[in-house]
Amino acid sequence: FADNGAIGAAAAFNPTLPVYSGNSAYGGYYEYLQDPTNPNSAQQQNVPSNPVAQLRLTRDRSTVLRSIGNIQLDYKLHFLPDLHANLNVGYDVLRSEGAKNQSTQLASTYFNTPRVADASTAGARGGLYSPYKQNRDNKLLEFYLNYSKQFGDHRIEALAGYSYQDFVTTAPSFPSYLGQDGNYDASGQPRLIERTGAGQPYDSRYRIYSFYGRLNYNFQDRYLFTATVRNDNSSRFPNEHPLFPAASVAWRIKGEDFLKDNTTFSELKLRVGYGRTGQQDVFGVAGDYPTIPRYTLNTLNAQYQFGGVAYRPYSPLGYNSRLRWETTDTYNAGLDLGFLDGRVTASVDAYYRKTVDLLNGIFLPGLTNFTNYYVFNVGSLENRGVELNLNINPVRTNDFRWDVNINGTYNKNKITSLGPQQEGFVGIETNGVSGGTGTNIGIFSVGQVSSAFYATKQVYDANGKPLDGVFADLNGDGKVDASDRYIYKQSAPPVILGFSSNMTYKKLSLAFTLRSNIGNYVYNNIQSGNGTYYGILGSTSFLSNITSDALFTELPNANAANHYSSDYYIQNASFLRMQNATLGYNVGKIFRDRGNLNLSFAVQNVFVITKYTGLDPEISNGVDNNTYPRPRVYTFGLNLNI
Repeated sequence: FADNGAIGAAAAFNPTLPVYSGNSAYGGYYEYLQDPTNPNSAQQQNVPSNPVAQLRLTRDRSTVLRSIGNIQLDYKLHFLPDLHANLNVGYDVLRSEGAKNQSTQLASTYFNTPRVADASTAGARGGLYSPYKQNRDNKLLEFYLNYSKQFGDHRIEALAGYSYQDFVTTAPSFPSYLGQDGNYDASGQPRLIERTGAGQPYDSRYRIYSFYGRLNYNFQDRYLFTATVRNDNSSRFPNEHPLFPAASVAWRIKGEDFLKDNTTFSELKLRVGYGRTGQQDVFGVAGDYPTIPRYTLNTLNAQYQFGGVAYRPYSPLGYNSRLRWETTDTYNAGLDLGFLDGRVTASVDAYYRKTVDLLNGIFLPGLTNFTNYYVFNVGSLENRGVELNLNINPVRTNDFRWDVNINGTYNKNKITSLGPQQEGFVGIETNGVSGGTGTNIGIFSVGQVSSAFYATKQVYDANGKPLDGVFADLNGDGKVDASDRYIYKQSAPPVILGFSSNMTYKKLSLAFTLRSNIGNYVYNNIQSGNGTYYGILGSTSFLSNITSDALFTELPNANAANHYSSDYYIQNASFLRMQNATLGYNVGKIFRDRGNLNLSFAVQNVFVITKYTGLDPEISNGVDNNTYPRPRVYTFGLNLNI
């Protein structure tokens, strides 16, 4: 694994400096030193590190062994052949271990001091060795009975079953050690000096077990009815046993007598449905035991002296005994169409989803829990939209075939409740940004989208340049503060489009996929942190890199009030991306017709067209902060079947 910190260092390190300096103390790499005349002096504080040194003087390798398997048995009962018993048992087991080794020559670890030193290790230089290990065991057991029978024009299928899933994750805790490389004992073994004591081993598990049933009814392949019900149970919410029902009805109009001989439609079906689903994934702060009181071993800094001995105490963790499933009710209606003997097919779906009891992290008043932030069932939101899918076969001959798929989704999202709140409550701030301590650029607010930005309105000069520290006083109280922030744009795209093409000419094939998001915005945290002259003017002892945007804005200081909440850095991130392209050739029979050979050449992430000035317009939470760009991957494939 690469050191992700090198991404931020690469953005901030002075690009006019050499990569190498010949300084053997730091592996020959150039670094900012407290005393430039002394090659053994420490690195300056709060300066960017040499990103090349970070990558090459850090080695983080792990070995992962994984086994996945399942067996499925289906038994037809001889006394009732229409009834089948099905058993499915599966597992997914993972074993991983590795270590992160930072060289003694890496500037950030060069002057580490051992926590405990003896005569043989006193003065040992830096380096850091951090081992790790993790085991994951996932098990599945599913059993159901399935009955299927045709009664004249009527067909009935009934299913009833039970499902059990078990997820276990364990990880021992290791200390971090100093001096992994460059410090060896007389036998040539690395001399390891414990730097931090081992923490608490990680052992967590949760289980989901469900009872479910389904009934399908089909009359003459024209009228179709489906009803299902699930009783899902999660160990995360031991007192909750919710039911999740669903039902759908479809009318295949093409099967009616008045359309049987119609040549315009090859398919015409109308569908309506309703369903309730549940979500039990909670935030990491709650873990797999969010509803029960727990204690955890505290940090070394919290030790207490008792009888001359330092003890690490156990501290209580936050919990919420009333936590329950988040549930979503979905209503949908759809229409399936087919024309020209199936060469053109389309489906249109309209939906409405209402989600209640949102699993949401909120800040808590003092003395109300053992933490100031925890997960509660707070609020509700709704989504409504339309989905379109179109399949076209423009050309179909003996030698040449071309298939095209076009799909699009429009979704409108709105938070409808955040529970009872005090007067003046605007919303729950979220998505902290780097550099602006305590600044959150996102907000959950009633009546707004769940991915809204929360920004300060920038004021511009006559040339369209942002004025340094000048923002709009939106509430007119004569000052600009947090109460002047407003809701601006959203990170989630309201429109998602897709296009795929697959062409085959004799033995040659060409396929590609395009994706597009429209209406999504991204907060460019690289520009807000490095897009001013502060990197040049902020220190007398070193220079850091700045982005080219500073040449346009000419802003002198990234630390100006409200700078990091400026809407100037919320940028249009709509894009068109060619996700992949594949060229294939079927060589055909080889080895005297004993085998068949296929060749392919594929490219992932072929290109992206966007106005966004950062590295990648597709950021999940809408905050671009040293995000590693998506790589372009070339793959040559050789598939031989014998």
